[in-house]
Amino acid sequence: MSSDEGDDDVKLYNPLQRNQKRKIFVTLSSSSESDDDDSRDISFTSSLGDTSPSGRARRRRRVSTLTPVKGTANGAIDPVINLDDSGDELLTREERARATLRELEIQREIELRLAQDSLLNQTRAIMSKTTETVHQISQDIAADDDDDDSDFEILSTAPTSAPPDPTSRSESTNDGQGSKKQRHIRLKLVVHGKRPEIFKIDESTELSKLHASFCRKHNLPNPDDVILNADGRPLNLSETVGSYNFLDQDEITVVLRNYVDPSAIKVQVRYPDKTTEWHDILPSTQVETLVAAIAAKRSVPASAVSLRIDGETMEPKKTFEFYDLEGGELIEAKV
Repeated sequence: MSSDEGDDDVKLYNPLQRNQKRKIFVTLSSSSESDDDDSRDISFTSSLGDTSPSGRARRRRRVSTLTPVKGTANGAIDPVINLDDSGDELLTREERARATLRELEIQREIELRLAQDSLLNQTRAIMSKTTETVHQISQDIAADDDDDDSDFEILSTAPTSAPPDPTSRSESTNDGQGSKKQRHIRLKLVVHGKRPEIFKIDESTELSKLHASFCRKHNLPNPDDVILNADGRPLNLSETVGSYNFLDQDEITVVLRNYVDPSAIKVQVRYPDKTTEWHDILPSTQVETLVAAIAAKRSVPASAVSLRIDGETMEPKKTFEFYDLEGGELIEAKV
């Protein structure tokens, strides 16, 4: 190897280069402390002695790391450093084209998957329909508000009607029945052996209407067998309720003649004189009901009548159902 070739490869230390480096750093420090200019560009001299490729590479790296910065108004250097991490400058034109194409493919794939998602499409349809409905309701409400405003204007500008003539009002009060205030009362209709039924009726109504309502409710085929009594007297059906001065919750006794309840059973009553008669009774009624009917027919007090069945005395407060009556039984009556 010749000496010339060795000079190219081996670089000796040069004091001049060291002095030049010191000058560069002194220049940087002095430029940061100066107040003359808001911004200052740092320039590097090319008087360095090293012109080899490796030396030029080192200088390029040094210059790239020491980029000029813009000073503030008071001379301090802005500490903000802008970094670009995109890396686009490092890509070639072909690489940028491939990256753009890849992004488009990913976007199309996402759109295709969203379009094929049935649940998402149903949700979108529901939301769209809901939005249209809400919009329509808002329009209807706004239209109604406009209509209400117009009606209010018409009503507010309409002339007020004149007050009624007191003379005509007094005449209508004296002549017409419409101004007479109705008064309703509640009457209890009591059928012997059954719970009372309450009927609400106006005082000006005839009793015939109450009579017809009772017959219609119980499907009684012959209304003539239904008699309404009050205080032991039959009521005149052509009279009004008010004519009898009934009060609220007063009782009216209902007497049914020749009426047989479908659930009633027939029993035979035999007296001491060997005479017999048939009675229709309800199993749920008390024995005293039959005792009262016999006493009324024989014109004796109820305490003078006693009933026996199969040699056993029947208690007045017991029901016929208690004695297992099914119909056709013989009851001994002692008067």
